[in-house]
Amino acid sequence: MTLKVLITPDIFHQDAVRQLQEAGFELAYTEPTRSVKEEEVREKLAGVDAYVAGSNKLSADTIAAGNKLKLITRFGVGYDAIDWRYALSHHISVTITAGTNEQSVADMALALMLGVSRRIPYFDRSIREGQWTPQVLTNEVWSKTVGILGTGRIGKAVAKRVKGFDARIIAYDAFPDTAWAEQAGVTYVAMEQLLAESDYITLHLPLNEATDRIVNAAFLNQMKPSAFLINTARGQLVDEEALYDALKNRTIGGAGLDVYAKEPLPQQYPFYELDNCVLTHHVSSHTKEAMWRMSLLCAEEIIRLSQGLPPKHPIPEKL
Repeated sequence: MTLKVLITPDIFHQDAVRQLQEAGFELAYTEPTRSVKEEEVREKLAGVDAYVAGSNKLSADTIAAGNKLKLITRFGVGYDAIDWRYALSHHISVTITAGTNEQSVADMALALMLGVSRRIPYFDRSIREGQWTPQVLTNEVWSKTVGILGTGRIGKAVAKRVKGFDARIIAYDAFPDTAWAEQAGVTYVAMEQLLAESDYITLHLPLNEATDRIVNAAFLNQMKPSAFLINTARGQLVDEEALYDALKNRTIGGAGLDVYAKEPLPQQYPFYELDNCVLTHHVSSHTKEAMWRMSLLCAEEIIRLSQGLPPKHPIPEKL
């Protein structure tokens, strides 16, 4: 019997498509991640054995429409948009593409550090407008203190990069990896010390009840007035109203943001008026290399399902 796969990400690599086709799967597609409606996914899940999900929402009602569904393989690592409790309670496995995009996201975190502290977007705009040598002083990244919140794969990859800038690296994690820290030259500290001493604070936390809007007014008030906040993790980690106030009043140095509480951003968004933040389109993982690795891992999970093998990278939660 032919197994059916539904795919949402439009950047799902053709190498993975060929693997699935050669393995005998029937493939169907929805609209791309950034435009797909949950109603379309719900309609197309009937008769589907495995679903390749983007960052789109998957409610219990939508998952329930998959009367044959056995696997949701997330094209990415964040799964807060998926009602995974419902899925697991109905014997539907949920996997992520762990180990595929940390290099790309770490690159973007460093790029945002450089972009906002050296004001690269401002200089690019000004030279295109015919200006030359604006007398604006910026900030070096060299030999600064970088605070990493969350030392999973991405946080560790960021540490490796900023080490090349002769940075002093401090970190906070609810579950510290002390063996890695000793080898990498990273010092775990209390949250209060990290906020008080960091020149750059870069977020690499999962989104859950404990981290939802962890960056609030109290958090920001403890940062150095010259410090920069970088977020390539989840937009909901940040209280955007509090961050806007801090940036507008210049109680922190600036911010580099790739993720937002609600996406896509509206035409009118308060941060657009600020000159001390750099904004990108939730594209930290969007490199050719990461997309290829993510696609192949999704295909591998689906093929393992058909072979009766357990998932390679299931989400850590259990019911």
